[in-house]
Amino acid sequence: QILTAIKRIKDYTKMGGLNVITVHTTKNTGKKAFRPHLFKKNELKSYYDDWQILEYKEAWGHLFRTELNRKLVRKHSARLIARKT
Repeated sequence: QILTAIKRIKDYTKMGGLNVITVHTTKNTGKKAFRPHLFKKNELKSYYDDWQILEYKEAWGHLFRTELNRKLVRKHSARLIARKT
């Protein structure tokens, strides 16, 4: 499903257009109910090896409180900005 979704996003993007994507990574632990796919290190970047990567970063985000139980959490994510060439 992930490959299909990314292929569609890339196909719908015009030449010179940008894709800006942020995803959760496997460094996150806990229930996966709301995250059916966690990306491995550099996985997102690998799907865009035929595009110009303008920015790619994997990092821990800021602390925030969950709405459900007000618990402080921090999520690890990968962020990509790429131009179709």
